[in-house]
Amino acid sequence: MTQVVLLNSGPQNLYLHRYVGPYKQAHWLRKHGYTVQVIDHIGKLDQGLLLEVLAQHLDQDTLLVGVATTFMDVSALTTGPNQRYSLPPNLVRALHWIRSQWPGVKIITGGHNSEIVDMPYVDASLQSYTVPPEDIILDLLDHIRDPKTYPEPAKRVYFTKQGETRFCYDTSSRGEYHIEQDDFSWRDQDCVLRGEPLPLDLSRGCIFKCRFCRYPHLGKRSHDYVRDWSWIEREVRENWRRWGTDCYYILDDTFNDSPAKVQALLELRQRLPFDFGWVGYLRADLIWSRPETAAWIRDSGCRGAYFGLETLDPQASQRIGKGWSGRHARSWIPELYHGIWQGEVPIHCNFIVGLEPETEESVTSTATWVRDEKIYSAAFYPLHLLRPQPGQPQPITSEFDRDSEQWGFRWLGREWVSPQWTLSRATELAQALNSIVGPAQQQNIWNIPQRRWSGEPLHTERVWQFLRDRTQEYQQQLRSLEP
Repeated sequence: MTQVVLLNSGPQNLYLHRYVGPYKQAHWLRKHGYTVQVIDHIGKLDQGLLLEVLAQHLDQDTLLVGVATTFMDVSALTTGPNQRYSLPPNLVRALHWIRSQWPGVKIITGGHNSEIVDMPYVDASLQSYTVPPEDIILDLLDHIRDPKTYPEPAKRVYFTKQGETRFCYDTSSRGEYHIEQDDFSWRDQDCVLRGEPLPLDLSRGCIFKCRFCRYPHLGKRSHDYVRDWSWIEREVRENWRRWGTDCYYILDDTFNDSPAKVQALLELRQRLPFDFGWVGYLRADLIWSRPETAAWIRDSGCRGAYFGLETLDPQASQRIGKGWSGRHARSWIPELYHGIWQGEVPIHCNFIVGLEPETEESVTSTATWVRDEKIYSAAFYPLHLLRPQPGQPQPITSEFDRDSEQWGFRWLGREWVSPQWTLSRATELAQALNSIVGPAQQQNIWNIPQRRWSGEPLHTERVWQFLRDRTQEYQQQLRSLEP
């Protein structure tokens, strides 16, 4: 039977986005001799089907069940900056069933929401921002299988409440996994659908250090943590041969952090026997300062560019480490979209509400700019801060989290307050601004590969029916798997 079962899911909507983390770990564990099954889209599985599929794979040989939380729909149990959340009810009931039927199986969570989720039946969390999780989970499984030979990985307390203590595994002495040599490939048991858009890892980390950001490997050099291009090419060729996949979600925090990477993808596309396309995260300021890369990005197959502009206010943008946005974005983004790219590469712009010293009038004018300039897609989100808890271990924090008072924030209970903003007001205004941008907020470049997959240029009922049919197809494949 299956030694490791990893449960994965995205937001509760009709789209079939796969999130690659559990598949990366499954690949790494299989290379080390473990049998692994990823069960995806669990938010779309009814209770009976979820239990049926779990029963196919769990038995006395099962060592661990992991739950990926990063993109999962979670429900708020409390409000404020240090919210606690619960996982979907069908998943909580499934974990109860696992605990009652197989009490010896270790249940862990992983991903960015691990430390804020309240969930019974969980033994620990796997969470690290400096050590690859692939190494930690391998350490843990070796220990579970053979505790006399392999010591338990180091762990720390990450949450205490009413006498309950949760632990987190966040270190490893293994040091075996390196993104540069990642030979990841999809398997038949992953139930990839014909023509399905897939996530694609080119590198990890970011060369910038924005003051609100909590992601790992900030400030890296552009050539650090870059995957060998021979493995990337092998992966996309194999996906085309086996499933007809021709469009990808590139996962790099900053795809265009170096001209060399952009040019390498362009050259790869020119070698491929199909029309390779992708969407991903880019920095507009790097295209502006390296104008030759605008054509390279378009010609490499870019179907959608995600720009985290955050603010168009000159002072606020300077404070967060994105001064270019306040100086040039308002005039240059429309030029890039409508002029240089001739509307061929849809642009999404992300903005943060609540940054000092930007005023409500200024951020409202940004929403008007999105609408008037006919920017393809945009969204507004309130500034999120983590309040330090004395004596309580914290997940990775941003500079704003660590030095909130220095940056003009103070705390009233669970809510941050600044000279011009409160968390509540920033949240309220963000919702109002998203209604102003209207359709541009709903289009979202991440859904472009899904529409391309369906063959429909716009969101229509035919797209939704196509995705409902693909969901049923995935479920049928999942049912038919041999343990």
